[in-house]
Amino acid sequence: MNAVVRLDRVCKVYNTLERQVVALDYVDINVQPSEFVSILGPSGCGKTTLLRLIAGLDRPTEGLVWVSGRIIEAPATDLGIVFQEPTLLDWRRVLANVMIQIDVRGLPRQPYEQRARELLERLGLSGFERSYPLQLSGGMRQRVGIARALVHNPPLLLMDEPFSALDALTRDRLNVDLQEIWESDRKTVVFITHNISEAVFLSDRVVVMTPSPGQVAEILNIDLPRPRRLEIRETPAFSALTGRIRSVFEKTGVL
Repeated sequence: MNAVVRLDRVCKVYNTLERQVVALDYVDINVQPSEFVSILGPSGCGKTTLLRLIAGLDRPTEGLVWVSGRIIEAPATDLGIVFQEPTLLDWRRVLANVMIQIDVRGLPRQPYEQRARELLERLGLSGFERSYPLQLSGGMRQRVGIARALVHNPPLLLMDEPFSALDALTRDRLNVDLQEIWESDRKTVVFITHNISEAVFLSDRVVVMTPSPGQVAEILNIDLPRPRRLEIRETPAFSALTGRIRSVFEKTGVL
């Protein structure tokens, strides 16, 4: 099976006035169709850099990044991105914020507006279509950001620590919501996080990164039954997986 995302010996070096910073050091990763893969690591290990390379927002210093069989040399358009902050436009209502993707791409509004409304309903935002972002909670704003990333039905979804700024209860709820959407649509997802439990709960595989410079320390298969409920985090199988990841972080000096 051909990988949707493939990183082949990817290095990324940033040159500053003071020194040279190696963000990624010969990283190899493959993500298969409909797979949910989390990139897990400490701050500064190159997780966001990796996502930017996949999106074509930056270029590798060495190596190649492939998406859907094409080498990425410019910003990609056939994907959706959810950032740490939802970056909504305060003067546009919720539905209008979701439809930004459609307006920018010049796609027909009517069929995509129906999809936008369906996504908002699935994300628990039915009835808030005409609300402004400042009238929403942080979790609700992030839900709008997820709907905006999915409205044009991309085959690949990139998520850069989308729940890191939320309280624990809201984060748990969004983990469940995201899993339900993924189960329904089976998008290929690359999910950046520094939360061990979140990575295990959501993923088919977890790529564990070393501290800077970022390298792949280990890739774990998450063989837990789906759909997953939050109670699975209390099971021995879940604890064994999180414990294994912690042991990797201990060996690499993160913990």
